Amino acid sequence: MHRRSKIVSKAFLLILIIGLTGCATIVSKSRYSISVKANEPDTIVKVYDEKNVPVTWTKAPGTITVDAHAGMFSS
Repeated sequence: MHRRSKIVSKAFLLILIIGLTGCATIVSKSRYSISVKANEPDTIVKVYDEKNVPVTWTKAPGTITVDAHAGMFSS
């Protein structure tokens, strides 16, 4: 019985470790700010989504804020 208890304890520990290191995207921020710089002043920087649709833009230097909803958990 003692051996079985050790096996169960080790299995539980392994599952716990895998569960805690598996996916940090669930608890990450939903929006990210990106600093944009360019060699030429007033350069227009555009961000496109995976369907090549413009999401946002700014003149450099500037800051763009993008959503982090794309990927595995997107609709």
